[in-house]
Amino acid sequence: MKNITFNQVLEEEKKSLIYKPITKEQSLGKTVKEIKSFKTDNFMYSVISVIIFTDNTALFLNENQDCVTDFSCLTASYEDRQTGEIIVYIGQEGGDMIENGLCDEAILKESLKYIKAYRESQRDANKAKEIKALKEKLKALEE
Repeated sequence: MKNITFNQVLEEEKKSLIYKPITKEQSLGKTVKEIKSFKTDNFMYSVISVIIFTDNTALFLNENQDCVTDFSCLTASYEDRQTGEIIVYIGQEGGDMIENGLCDEAILKESLKYIKAYRESQRDANKAKEIKALKEKLKALEE
């Protein structure tokens, strides 16, 4: 997987959502199937209320009653400083969404390969820049 963009990562994560997020305006006139509410430590740092409609859409609201349609924090990653390996995992927010029946764990796990490819390309690009800068510095010292 080459040239993965962060937007592609987000799109892959979004596929794991069981209910399609909608805005308040889009929810008008829809029939409510279920309401869920839960606290999550990192996801918008708040209590999340989810109004699920019969057409498999959902209105996600944070504790300020602001509509949440962007889910950019379901997975997470870091670079192991010793090995340089990119470690990816389902983040706290993703776990909370899975636990509350709002996210498909298998699909979210599958999306991990996209964030890994994205982070690896970032790491490799940064290393290439470092090598180029060192070569230029060496060349300047040789002259």
